[in-house]
Amino acid sequence: EDINASESFEIINHENVPIIGPSLDFIPSNIILFNSSLYQEQTKVLEIKNNGTTAILLTFKNVEQKFINNAIFLYPTEQFSILPGKSKSIAFYFKPFKPGSYHLIIDIESFPNIQQKSIQLQ
Repeated sequence: EDINASESFEIINHENVPIIGPSLDFIPSNIILFNSSLYQEQTKVLEIKNNGTTAILLTFKNVEQKFINNAIFLYPTEQFSILPGKSKSIAFYFKPFKPGSYHLIIDIESFPNIQQKSIQLQ
């Protein structure tokens, strides 16, 4: 029996191949930029998509904000999970009381470990 080699192989689109193990996409990115007027609260939503094959537990660490009298960032610090193929939307808030440039790096604890270890708020 004659087998045509081109029929025995299938071209695979790399976008459809799952990432084995833990992997997350941060949409739009892991840097969240705020641009607000004094005393105006602004909310930004970060979508975190689990594009791996493993469920992931995440916690955003509570970081000391040394500029707390001038501005405040608010974000959730309770643990949550994201199943493979699923996404979670997380809201981050910012409210300035004095003019200035404010920057906060939030560490991410995860199980299993992921490459992305922080989110930046500015």
